[in-house]
Amino acid sequence: MPYLIEANGILAEFPKACAYCDRREATSSFRQPFSKMRAGTLPGDVSSETLVLDLPACESCARWFRRTRVVLFLIGFVAIIGSLLAVLASVWFENEIPILVWMATVTAWVGLRLWRGWRRRALRLAYFRPGTAIYAVRDEAYANELAEMNGLSVDHKVVLIKFS
Repeated sequence: MPYLIEANGILAEFPKACAYCDRREATSSFRQPFSKMRAGTLPGDVSSETLVLDLPACESCARWFRRTRVVLFLIGFVAIIGSLLAVLASVWFENEIPILVWMATVTAWVGLRLWRGWRRRALRLAYFRPGTAIYAVRDEAYANELAEMNGLSVDHKVVLIKFS
C-alpha cells in the first residue's frame, strides 16, 4: 500500500536517510528506469517512452542495486542456455543432475528478481508524463518528509491506476 506524492515534475530534494534500508545516510544514487507504452493513432502502433532517474540511496544499497541488475542478467542467460544443455545432458548421460542444477538456477533468478523488486518499491517513480510525476513510497514517515521538503502532500492509496 504505497504513499503517493504527486509533483509537477521530477523531484529535486530527497530526505537524507536511505529509503531502502532506513539505516544509513543517502550519499549515493542508482539509476532506475521508468518505461511506459503509449498507444499510437494507427491500430497496432505502440510507442515506448523511457525515463531514467537517479534515486538517492546509501552506498551499500546503491551498489546492491547496480550489482543485482548484472547478476540477474547473468543468471537469466545461464538459465536460458542451461535449459538446452540440461535437456541434452540428461538425454546423453541419462542423469537428472543437470536438470536439477537448471531448476536451481531458475529458482535463484526468480527469487532474486522478486527480492530486488520488493526492495526497489521502497521509493520509486510510479507514473510520469510531462508536467506530472507520481512517486510511490512504502514508508509513511519517509513519504511525509519527502513531501514536506518539496512542499507537496501525501496520498495513501491501495492501488494506483493512471491512464494517460
